[in-house]
Amino acid sequence: MGLFSNVATGERSFAVPRDRLLACVRDAAATMPRWSAVGGDAGVLRFEARTRLVGWVDDVTIEVGEDGGGSRLEIRSASRVGLSDFWANSLRIRAFFRALDSAIRAS
Repeated sequence: MGLFSNVATGERSFAVPRDRLLACVRDAAATMPRWSAVGGDAGVLRFEARTRLVGWVDDVTIEVGEDGGGSRLEIRSASRVGLSDFWANSLRIRAFFRALDSAIRAS
C-alpha cells in the first residue's frame, strides 16, 4: 500500500448485523464520487472508481460477512494500470470508511 503499490486493502468489524451493514455499504458507495456499481452477489459488491485527474478505472471489491454478533467488512481497491497509485487507493478506502461510518450513524 502506498507510493510504490497499486493496491490497497482494509478491514473492520462492526457491531451491526450483516444485512444492515450491507445496506449501509450500498448507501455509502452511492455517495462516493466517480464510483459505479458493476456487480456482486450475496455479500460481495464490486465497483469501478475513476481517478479524478486522468479518469483511469480502478476496481473496488467489498466483502461483508458475519463476525460473532456483528459483521466484518473487507475492502480492496486496485489500479488497473501502472505500478504506483500515488496513494489513490489508500485514500479511497479511508474516504469510504468515513462515508460508511456516516451511513451507519444515519441508519
